[in-house]
Amino acid sequence: MLNTLIQAFESIFIQFSFRRLLYILSLFVIIVGSLYVFEMKTGYALYNRLDHRVQLLERLHVLQKDSINKSEDLSHIYQSIITELESSDQSSFSFQFRYEPFIKFFSAALIPFVFMLIASIQLMQGQPGASSLFVGAVFITLLIGVPAVYIPTFNSVWINSGIYVVFQFIMMYVISIYGNIVKNKQ
Repeated sequence: MLNTLIQAFESIFIQFSFRRLLYILSLFVIIVGSLYVFEMKTGYALYNRLDHRVQLLERLHVLQKDSINKSEDLSHIYQSIITELESSDQSSFSFQFRYEPFIKFFSAALIPFVFMLIASIQLMQGQPGASSLFVGAVFITLLIGVPAVYIPTFNSVWINSGIYVVFQFIMMYVISIYGNIVKNKQ
């Protein structure tokens, strides 16, 4: 059974097709959506966190009854635990939309993303070699886009976006000049 699962996972990369990609993406969306709905309906994570905090408070109360404040070493640890409990984040799980990471990602990976869109159109038309172009474009998009999300923002996200786009066009120009030099030497 495990062997068939490994073969199925391996076939995603070896025998890549647009249909398999859609299948995997839909499974991923169903799984994440199910977890989100489960959390929103039950509050499982929030209640577990609250239950854990109540158990800690009960233990701390027992320790306080046992005169833990009389010992210098133990009272310091006790106070640090109480301080940590008071300052810990009590917010529940939520999806808050932040546009900045998306803008950074798509502006940094603009050109590979365009190639990915072109390759997806070619995949739907059934052109040969489109799957390797698509996989390569997805890889380059992720390779460039993900680190760009973690680069600090300079004054505004739009300044970062402008820098990314200008950098991409400069790199394309340098690559085209280098390609012409290599082509002329041959």
